[in-house]
Amino acid sequence: MENYKKITKKHVVEPFKKNTIIASAICLIILSSLLLFILLVGSLHSVYLSKFVFDEPIQALIKKQEISFTLYSYCIDNSCPDPSFKHNFDQIPSVGEIVGDIGNLFNKRLDPNDIGNKIGDTANKVGKDIGGKAEEIVNKAKEILPQMVDGIKNFKPQIPTINFVGLFSIPYLVAFLINIIIFVLFYFGLNIFVIILLLFSAFFNAFSLIFDILLFRWVFQVIASIPGFGKQHTGPGIHLAAWSLIFLIIATVLMIVGVCSKMRGGNNNNNIIKQFRGNKLTPNKEQNQETSVIV
Repeated sequence: MENYKKITKKHVVEPFKKNTIIASAICLIILSSLLLFILLVGSLHSVYLSKFVFDEPIQALIKKQEISFTLYSYCIDNSCPDPSFKHNFDQIPSVGEIVGDIGNLFNKRLDPNDIGNKIGDTANKVGKDIGGKAEEIVNKAKEILPQMVDGIKNFKPQIPTINFVGLFSIPYLVAFLINIIIFVLFYFGLNIFVIILLLFSAFFNAFSLIFDILLFRWVFQVIASIPGFGKQHTGPGIHLAAWSLIFLIIATVLMIVGVCSKMRGGNNNNNIIKQFRGNKLTPNKEQNQETSVIV
């Protein structure tokens, strides 16, 4: 316990008191790194960029609640395919993945009444479980489900993103690695290089964040327009990336201020030393002048 207190005092308390501005910047870089780590690791499953909740009649029929999109893949409820850096946002899950066997009805040339009857049979079974809403589900399902299936089949983003495949998550990883390198530079006191790397880290973080935000316009807004897809929720992935960028920007500003103030402080100390030496030598100069006059 005593060793822990000594280490904390030497490497945390004393540096913070010595230069509060730079110490605050270090804390912000730690927070940024933590958020990026959560974003990168959590995006394998739970940390999503955008989520769509299916409409009630669709939920009752397909037995699925929502679909979410992460950096590496998509998830239907808790079912996610293998994550990949090459995840393509130009594609959404297939009809079979989303609506299951019910969607196969629309892939076959069946009589519309037959389709309606089969949907009705499914809804009747589900309706018993949810309190007798079978008739309402049947009416809404007959209207929404065919449009939803067509929307999934014909889905196309406003601007193709296939040329950007793999670029939306890698810059986050680069920014995280740069932050780790920055701590090594802090140890050796290379603050100028720290500022340079902070600018690079903020750039890569901002690059991916801007691309993710543009996805809401190019892709996710089109998905939201498909009948059967309900409310769209912005995920924690966007918030984590945004706060990480904010922390990096503030840390960069603090580092610049801290380094500049340190340099000014050093110059002021040099001036004080020169003035002190000058005042100390003045009496000797006066004595030498008096001696020369007497001679």
